Amino acid sequence: MLGCEQMLCGVPPATELEKNAEGDITLDAYGTCCIVRGAAIIGCGGGGSPKLGEIRCLRALSEGKKIVIVQPERICSEGYPELDGVVGNVCFMGVPEVAKEKLIAGAELRACMRGVQKMWHGHPSIKEGQKVGAITPVVDGCLDDVYVAPDVEQGTADYSTAVTPDSEHQRIVAMMPQEVGGLNCVEPLVVAAELGLVVVDCDGMGRAFPEHQMFSPFIYGAPQCPTVLVAPDGSVYGVTTADSYLQMEHYLRGKCVEMGCMVAVGGCPLSRDDLMTKCIRGSLTRCYEIGNAVLRARRANMDPVAAVVEKTDGRVVVRGKITEHRMEILEGFSRGMFMVQAFASVDPAESRYRVHVQNEFICCFRVCSNDENDSDPDNLVVCAPHLITTVDVETGYPITTEELRVGQRVAIIAIRADPLLLTPQALAVVGPTHFMPEKQYGFKLSEPVFPS
Repeated sequence: MLGCEQMLCGVPPATELEKNAEGDITLDAYGTCCIVRGAAIIGCGGGGSPKLGEIRCLRALSEGKKIVIVQPERICSEGYPELDGVVGNVCFMGVPEVAKEKLIAGAELRACMRGVQKMWHGHPSIKEGQKVGAITPVVDGCLDDVYVAPDVEQGTADYSTAVTPDSEHQRIVAMMPQEVGGLNCVEPLVVAAELGLVVVDCDGMGRAFPEHQMFSPFIYGAPQCPTVLVAPDGSVYGVTTADSYLQMEHYLRGKCVEMGCMVAVGGCPLSRDDLMTKCIRGSLTRCYEIGNAVLRARRANMDPVAAVVEKTDGRVVVRGKITEHRMEILEGFSRGMFMVQAFASVDPAESRYRVHVQNEFICCFRVCSNDENDSDPDNLVVCAPHLITTVDVETGYPITTEELRVGQRVAIIAIRADPLLLTPQALAVVGPTHFMPEKQYGFKLSEPVFPS
C-alpha cells in the first residue's frame, strides 16, 4: 500500500480526474492521495491528521471497496432512482492534539449513521416534546440512559432502508463531508465505501471551521435535528430538538469535553435543495486539483508553494521559520498562536508574523513592534472566513495545528473564502465579529481582511 510520497516515483500524475458519462468519479489510490493532500491544505490547519486519513482511505481501496463521487445535481434527479433520497453528513469533533494520541477505532462514524438513520425514520422510542432545559437529548431513545452501540460488522447493517412512498422521511442514499479539512474530509469517503454509498462533491464549509454552527446549511436555515454523537466508549447520544444552532454547539462541545475531547457527530440528513443552495459545491474536486498540482510540481522539481498559489489564486503571506509556538487545550479547542520570521533571502527586514489559532488558523498579523502581542488592526494581513494555510516550504506538505513545531520552515498562504461564506448572513456566524471579539483584540472589525 503506497502513500503519496512513494507514488511520486511510481505513478505519473494525471492532469484531471477521469469521469464517466454521468460525471461520476471513481477514485484510485493516486486520486485519493491528491484529495487528502488538497483537503489538508484548504483545511486551514484543522480537521484532523491528513496522514491518518490517507492510511484509512488507501486501506479501504486495497480491500476492494470503491469510492465514487457524484455531483449534487444527481441527487433526486430523473433517471437515477438509486439516488432518490437524502444525504448523510458526519465528522469528528474535538481537539486535534488529542486525535494524535487517541486514534479512532473506525466504527464511530458508522455508528453515527446508524443512529441518524434510526432517528430519521422516527424510531418509536423517541418521543417528541421531552425536554431537558431547552434541548432534547436522547440516548437511544431513553433520557438519562446510556446505550453502548455494538460494533457494526461490514455488510450487516442497512443504512439506506427504503420507506413507504407516503412517508415524510427519506432514505439516506449518499454521504458528504461536513468540512474539507484533513481527516474530516476523508473519513466520510471511507464510511461511504464501507456502506456501499456514493459521496457527493460538496461540503458545508469549503474549508474547516472549529464550531458546529458554522456548517453552511445551518447558516442558511437547514434543519439540525436529529443529530447524533458517538463517544469513544461507544455510547450514542441523540438530540431531537434544540432552540438554536449555537445551543447545539454548546451541548455537543460539552459532551465532547466530558468524553475526552474527541467524539464523532452525525448531522441531520440534507435534501437536494440543501445541497444545491446551501452547500459549497465542487469542493472534493477542488481538493484533488490542489493536491495534484502539488505532487506534479514536486515530481517536476518545481516550487510546490507556487503551485498551490496558482491553483487557488492565493497569496503568499510569508516564507520563513517558526520561531515561537504556544498552544493549550481550552474549552474543547486547541487555542494559541505561532510566530513566523521571514527568510532574509526573501525579506531583508526579516519581518515577523503572528497567527492565532482556534483548532484552525483564524487570523494573521504582521508584528511591527517589540510587543509580540500587539494586535494593531492596521497590521492585520488576513482573517477568517478567508483561508490561512501553512505548508512546508520545500515539499508543499500541509502542516496542521497539531504538527506545528519551532524551527519548521514554512510558507503561510492566504486563500479567498467561497462567496457563500461572505454574505452578511454568513459573516454574522463565521466572520471577524465572531472570531476576533473587540474585548479580546481591542478593536471591532465587521468585514474580513485579505491581502491585496
